Amino acid sequence: MAYDCLFEDLLDLAKNGVVGAQYDVGFCCEYGYGVRRNLKKAVKWYKRAAERGLAAAQFKLGHFCSEGTVLEQNFDEAAKWFRLAAEQGHDAAAYSLGRLYAEGKCSKRNYRQAAKWFRKAAVQGHPGAQYSLGMCYLTGNGLKQNSKKAAKWFRKAAAQGHITAAIMLIKPEHNTHPCPIIKISPYSF
Repeated sequence: MAYDCLFEDLLDLAKNGVVGAQYDVGFCCEYGYGVRRNLKKAVKWYKRAAERGLAAAQFKLGHFCSEGTVLEQNFDEAAKWFRLAAEQGHDAAAYSLGRLYAEGKCSKRNYRQAAKWFRKAAVQGHPGAQYSLGMCYLTGNGLKQNSKKAAKWFRKAAAQGHITAAIMLIKPEHNTHPCPIIKISPYSF
């Protein structure tokens, strides 16, 4: 009941061009808060907010383009939206853009670009990006190989509960990459 009233108020604001309300209406439509769940309407409202520069909405559009569940899967379009959000400091967007580059989905595989975007997200504290940046240092993909820097980023990710990063520190024999193993005490992070 309360969600219904709130949604109607948000919808009025969104229709009047309030960017935050446009995002919120998209969110309500995506998750079914105060309105029947409708992903196509969610995308419509996210797109309105994204086109007006809201980073969170740009990230959502990038996600939908990348997943291909509501919108047709289009990695170049996903990269466009992720980049716009990442340039505004959205850490999950920067990480997602790095993954597209690392996996070769938005262009040919480009580890240098992947490392660039992983770093942007990692310094903001994104644990997945910290782990991925550590892997770039460990493997030498996109960055000069440096096991000390790899360990630094694995420690940061592990401190936030990233299990794979913790395994890389505690049991380096699980490392399947053909490069030097990190020898670090399990108590060093």
